[in-house]
Amino acid sequence: MDPIVYRGMTQAELDSVLDNQRHVPDVAEWIAEYGRRSAAARMRLRPVGPLAYGPGARHAVDLYLPARLPAPVHVFLHGGAWRALSRDEAAWHAEGVVAQGAIFAAVGFDLSTEVRLGEMVRQARQAVAWLFGNVAAHGGDPARITIGGHSSGAHMAAMVARDDWQDAAGLPRDVVKGAYLLSGLYDLEPVRRCYRNALLGLDEAEAASLSPILGRPSCPVVVGVAERETPEFRRHCFALAAEWGARFVFDAPGRQHYDVALDAGDPATEEGTAL
Repeated sequence: MDPIVYRGMTQAELDSVLDNQRHVPDVAEWIAEYGRRSAAARMRLRPVGPLAYGPGARHAVDLYLPARLPAPVHVFLHGGAWRALSRDEAAWHAEGVVAQGAIFAAVGFDLSTEVRLGEMVRQARQAVAWLFGNVAAHGGDPARITIGGHSSGAHMAAMVARDDWQDAAGLPRDVVKGAYLLSGLYDLEPVRRCYRNALLGLDEAEAASLSPILGRPSCPVVVGVAERETPEFRRHCFALAAEWGARFVFDAPGRQHYDVALDAGDPATEEGTAL
C-alpha cells in the first residue's frame, strides 16, 4: 500500500488532484481559445502599452480604456501554472471590464522557469505600486484599484491582496480596494509536496510565506470556483473564503478549471456579477 503524504492522499492521488490538465482532456483547445479571444480584444480595444513598470522584458502593463475617464482600474494577473502564458492571453478579460466602465490592466511578469515564485509575487506587487503612482496619467483613478486573477494568477492576486507588504513599499494599506479570486491555490504546502514542486522548488518556509491563507486580507474579496474542479482546488477556494471572510462566494455550475473564466466578463452570469 502506498504511503499517505497529505490529507489522506497518496503521492499519486495528490498529484492527480493538483493537475488540472489531467481532468480536462481538451485543455489545449481552451488555451487556444484564450489566444483567439485575446487577439480579437486587442484589435477592438487597442490597448495603451506596453507600459514598463520594471526593467525586464515581461515587466509591462497594457491598459484597456473605457469610453469615459477617469475610471476605476481592475488589475489582472494571468494564469498558466506559474510557468506559462503571458499578459497577451489575458486580453479577452478586458471586454467585460471595459464594458462596465473600468480600465483593465493586464500585467506581465517573469515565470517560474526564470525566477522563483517569491520574485513573481514581488513583481506583481511592484506593478500595482507603479499603477498607483502612474495610472492617473492615463485616466485611471488610483483610489479605485482592484486586483483579480485566475488559477495561478488568483494565487498571486491573493498575495497582492494580503495586508503585509504595503508599508514597506510606501503605499497605503488599502491601495487595493477589492480582490476577485477565481480557481486558485491558496495553501502551498500541498503544492510543495506534489509534482509541481519539481519546477517551483519550494521549501517549507517558502511555501508558508507564499500561502495567502496564512495571512490576512487588506480588502474585501470575492472567491469563485468551478463545479467540476478537482476536490483540492475546491477545498482551497472555500477554505480561503471562510478564513478571509469573503464578501461573496460563487460555485459555477457545469464549469471546469479552464472554461470557468469565460463568464467573468458577462454580467448576466454569477461570475460576471461577482466581478
